[in-house]
Amino acid sequence: MQLQKLERKDIEKLLPYFQNQRTHISNYSAGSLFMWNKYLSTMYAEEEGCLVLCDRYVGNRYFYWPLSKDGDAAAEERVAEKIEKFCRENYIRLHFTAVPRERLSGLVMRYGSEVHVSDIRKWRDYLYNAQDFIQYPGGKYSGQRNHVNKFKKGNPDYTFARYTVADRAETEAFLREIAKVQTEKEETLAAEEMRGVFEILPKMEELGLFGGILRAGGEMVAFSVGEYCGDMLVVHIEKAKRGVAGAYPTVAQLFAKEYCNERTKYINREDDSGDAGLRKSKLQ
Repeated sequence: MQLQKLERKDIEKLLPYFQNQRTHISNYSAGSLFMWNKYLSTMYAEEEGCLVLCDRYVGNRYFYWPLSKDGDAAAEERVAEKIEKFCRENYIRLHFTAVPRERLSGLVMRYGSEVHVSDIRKWRDYLYNAQDFIQYPGGKYSGQRNHVNKFKKGNPDYTFARYTVADRAETEAFLREIAKVQTEKEETLAAEEMRGVFEILPKMEELGLFGGILRAGGEMVAFSVGEYCGDMLVVHIEKAKRGVAGAYPTVAQLFAKEYCNERTKYINREDDSGDAGLRKSKLQ
C-alpha cells in the first residue's frame, strides 16, 4: 500500500466513494475532506476498489475504516489487513477512526483484549430524520416552529434561493462579517473552519456541493452548504447573521425542503467540536 498526500485537486476523482457511501459518517465526504485536509495532513490510497484515508491528529496517525466504492465488505476487510501490514512495517501504532458501527464488533473480535474503543463526545455526528427538518412536527419541535414563525412574522419579505456563482461576491462579504464573530472565540478550529469556508466557495460545483441563501429585506442573513452522500444530506456550512431572531432554524428548514429528495432519509449536521452553544442547538 502506497499512501500519498491528499491534495484538494485529488478530491474530485474520489467523489464516487462519497456519493455512494452507506456509513452515515460525515468524514467520508468531499466537503469535509476539502475543508480539513490541510489541518489534518490527510493522506490517501486506493486499494481493491476501496479508499484509504489517514489523518494526523495530536501527533498520531489515524486510519479511516476502508471505504468500498461498491459496498464490498470483504474488500474492506482485506484492505484493513493491508493497513495493519503497513503500520507493522513502518512502526506505526495502529489507530482506526470513523469506524462504521456495523464494523466495530468485527474489530473487537479481531483484536480482543488488545483493542481500546473510544467514543469522544465532541466528535459525534448529529444525524436526524430528514422529514423532521422539513416539517418540524409535533411538540418535540415546537420551539423550532416558534422561532421560524417569529422570523417570518418579523421578515414578511424573506426569500430563500439556491446559491449560484453570481452570488459569490455577496456571500463572501456576508461571510467576512461572520468571520469577525468567529475570530472572537480565539480558537484554532474556529479559524480553520472559516478558512475552509472561504476556500470552498469557488470549488463547490466541481465538488458536487450546493448552497442556499436566506435573505430578509433584500439582505443576506443566512447561508448553508451541503452535499449528498448516499441516503443522507450532509450540511457542512450553516452561518447566520447575529441578532436576526430565528434565522438559523429557518435556513435549516428551508435548506432541507429545497434539497432533500426521494432518496434522502437523513440529514447529517456533523459534530459540535465541544462548543457548548452549538451542542445545545444541535440537541434541540
